[in-house]
Amino acid sequence: MAPDMDGCRAIVEAVKTHKVMLSVCHLLRYTVYTMRLKNLLDSGVVGDVCAIQHLEPVGYWHQVHSFVRGNWANEAASAPMLMKKKQEDNS
Repeated sequence: MAPDMDGCRAIVEAVKTHKVMLSVCHLLRYTVYTMRLKNLLDSGVVGDVCAIQHLEPVGYWHQVHSFVRGNWANEAASAPMLMKKKQEDNS
């Protein structure tokens, strides 16, 4: 929602004040793997697609690798985990 707690609180307050719904979405349409999958589906190599369920979970191994021992272990020099996750996926 926001890079810090004050920003999150301001967003929540605006939602309550204006009585609107809030949804946080991470657009992955233009990531390399999503575009490659779309090209494969469009080419017909996969055949007729009846249904797709695509998940992008944040597993424990991602937390351990990147946010405990890795480049983003110090939040003061980086960003919170889910915000960094989105940035990594779109790089």
